[in-house]
Amino acid sequence: MHIFKRADGAEQPFWACGPFKIRLPFVHYRWETAEMLQALIMFVVSLGMIPLLEKYLGLPYDVALAYVVVCGVGFMLPALLGVPMVPGWITPAIPVVLLFLGDFEPGPQAIQALFALQLLVCLIFFVLGITRLGSAMVRIVPNSMKGGIIIGARLGFSEHRDDNLRIFEFALDDADSAKIAAAADRLRPIPGDCGD
Repeated sequence: MHIFKRADGAEQPFWACGPFKIRLPFVHYRWETAEMLQALIMFVVSLGMIPLLEKYLGLPYDVALAYVVVCGVGFMLPALLGVPMVPGWITPAIPVVLLFLGDFEPGPQAIQALFALQLLVCLIFFVLGITRLGSAMVRIVPNSMKGGIIIGARLGFSEHRDDNLRIFEFALDDADSAKIAAAADRLRPIPGDCGD
């Protein structure tokens, strides 16, 4: 149940606050089960960062948990302020950030390094947003490359390095090469406009 009702076809009710449109659950919109389940899943995913915060920043568990909760509240702010944005981590950057933090002693030094890195990323994104180069990059970079970047994030995690290096141990012997050549000889060109 919510206090303010939306008229059919009208914009969801809000409290104006400068450029923002504040919308609170139970006040401006009703509690949705689907959104609640999504929020619970997102919170559990966020908890996965706690071991990384403990290892690379040297934080105790309770402080790492507080970091994750504050991060989760930050993820809710755009929806509450009426900003059409889906916040989240830059997942493909996590392995690179962890490699960067590996050069620092866990504790204040690593926290300062992470803070400096975050300020640098903020500056880069600010420049991309102001100059509209971010939109140009989204249009120029093919979807296959974007997907490769996201999927490739797993390849950088240190616990999978040995698995990934085993790819380079793969080799074909002469019998395998002969089977591939025989199969290729049986292929017939496809008629039509398929590049032939």
